[in-house]
Amino acid sequence: MALKEGLIKFQPYIEGETILAVTDHAALQWSKTFQNVNRRLLTWGTVFSAYPKLQIVHRAGRVHSNVDPISRLRRRIPFQSGPLVDATKHIILDPEEDPLKDMYSTLGSRFEEKLLKVASNFVAQESGEIADYSLIIPDTLELKLPDDSPTFSDYHTSENYSIITSISSDELERWRSAYGTDPTTSKILKDDEDEESGETFSQYQVRENGLIYFEDWNGNHRLVVPSTLRVEIMSEIHNTITEAAHGGYAKTYNRIAAIYYWPRMSRDIKKYVGTCDICQKAKPRRHAPVGMLQPIPIPSQPFEVVSMDFIPELPVSNGYDNVLVIVDKLTKYALFILTTTTITEKGTAELFFHHIITQYGIPRQVISDRDTRWKGEFWKEICNRMGIKRSLTTAYHPQADGQTEIMNQTLEISLRAYIGPDRDDWTSSLDGLALSYNSTPHTATGFAPAYLLRGYVLITESSFIHSPESIPRPTN
Repeated sequence: MALKEGLIKFQPYIEGETILAVTDHAALQWSKTFQNVNRRLLTWGTVFSAYPKLQIVHRAGRVHSNVDPISRLRRRIPFQSGPLVDATKHIILDPEEDPLKDMYSTLGSRFEEKLLKVASNFVAQESGEIADYSLIIPDTLELKLPDDSPTFSDYHTSENYSIITSISSDELERWRSAYGTDPTTSKILKDDEDEESGETFSQYQVRENGLIYFEDWNGNHRLVVPSTLRVEIMSEIHNTITEAAHGGYAKTYNRIAAIYYWPRMSRDIKKYVGTCDICQKAKPRRHAPVGMLQPIPIPSQPFEVVSMDFIPELPVSNGYDNVLVIVDKLTKYALFILTTTTITEKGTAELFFHHIITQYGIPRQVISDRDTRWKGEFWKEICNRMGIKRSLTTAYHPQADGQTEIMNQTLEISLRAYIGPDRDDWTSSLDGLALSYNSTPHTATGFAPAYLLRGYVLITESSFIHSPESIPRPTN
């Protein structure tokens, strides 16, 4: 893959040339002689065939030390031991042979004056006339100068110039004091003062003015920003009209990263841009309009609102291959009921009557997906007779019944941990998993579902020594 992309990338430079490709991928040696060619190899072969002088040489990975020096830090680049030697002669500039060096001191400060005088005389000789500048402007005033007075006064021109920029002393002192309070920069300063310490922060440099610079993989030196000044830097770059001008994350990050550096700066910049008040008010929303949310109201008592779903087509175990999962919306109490995949609407209604209605009463709302057992006329008639609100979720939108979907996933993972090699004994673990789930504190409520439903913690093997707490009861 890398060889193909490299040939495409550098095609303008290597097409028609003799190419020696060194790779640790041994199979590429036979890239032009494959017998059973699939679509991918056919694509690669088309690229390789465009370079008839291409020779692929295999080199084992254990000795292929120069495979990716570009992606490594400069201090970690391996020793170059490749088979090729670059024989290109590099251009070396000798300062002594530079014709423009000390041009003004060599030619003289009045070189331009002399050059213009020679050019004027040449033009006059070519035309055969002497230029009369008095004819250019009428009513010319002629001034007679003394013979001993020079026509041109001596003047001097600047031979070089420079612009000096610096940071004020107060700003430097503010940055140096901020370095001392930052945990990372304080360690860098301490490591720089200690000559015996190792190069723990070899990519950082402390300048004479006390500022710390970071050398990135491109060799650029970026000013390290302490933690107390990061919000100020992000605000200055993001809000200034000549900088990022309230641009998005990419524009703001690229501008800041070109000059400054601090650890995990990408995360901080993304958080700052995402919470910018002006950006939230001025920028349009490009996603589709959101739908009208219809949150499920919080029930006032247990089993007032329940959700249920099937886990069908399980391996047959003791004649069962399906599990009906029912979860209480308020306490998160769950019931795992064994059944079969061929159960009908009437059989589902009987299971619901025996395990829910006879134990906890008639619920006010039942949430389920659009299974054929729930959306049939039989189940609809039962709900109407009992005064139960039937809530069917939107098609292909399982998030509406996320409580039961997560419960199904949790049960399947737990069964996978205790199932046997033949996968036909999962029914024996179902009751134990129900006890484990209902007696374990739930992440949504912070309490065990059985504790919220019954008022006491179920006693298990681990709670024999210490009696669990229960809801206090009135003494009278």
